Amino acid sequence: MDTRRKIILAVLVAVLVIIVVLFFWFFLHPRAKVPPAGNVNANANFNINAEPVGPIPPPSTKRQAEEKEYPLGLKQTASTFAERYLSYSSDQPSKNLEDLKPLMTLKMQNTARDLIDTGQTAANPVFVGYSAKALGSELLSGGDTKAEVLVHLQRAQYSGDNPGPRVFYQEMDLQFVKIGSEWRVDSLTVK
Repeated sequence: MDTRRKIILAVLVAVLVIIVVLFFWFFLHPRAKVPPAGNVNANANFNINAEPVGPIPPPSTKRQAEEKEYPLGLKQTASTFAERYLSYSSDQPSKNLEDLKPLMTLKMQNTARDLIDTGQTAANPVFVGYSAKALGSELLSGGDTKAEVLVHLQRAQYSGDNPGPRVFYQEMDLQFVKIGSEWRVDSLTVK
């Protein structure tokens, strides 16, 4: 045999030995046990001396009175609406208004549609964006079917040609109408 055939034969024998060793190691080596599916804490020892957690106490009478006066759903809707309405991106100029339609009455939806149709939300060649964060809100007047809420906002203006945001503050006066069990925005004024 020449040298070349001896080298090829030696390499083949070495590869065959490695394959056999790996085969035996894979099948004879103990595997890690996987815990069975189900409650893994079923047999665990817990501290039985810990104090049990009782029922959550009802809200205080002050909190209940405030909730009747200024319903939590109205407060959340006002803050959410004001933040989204005053947030804007020139990449998607009318997206904020489209997303808010479920929170609007038909009258307000027509106002939003007019804003979109007149191009007041038109795209800019340079990126312009606004973000809004509700800082608080006040119930100015309330009833069973109508309410007026003033939302205090912090806004930031971002522009493609400015290095940082310009921060300023605004207020939004929202007129709500209750439709069924949900509060909807009927009109608004930005101050």
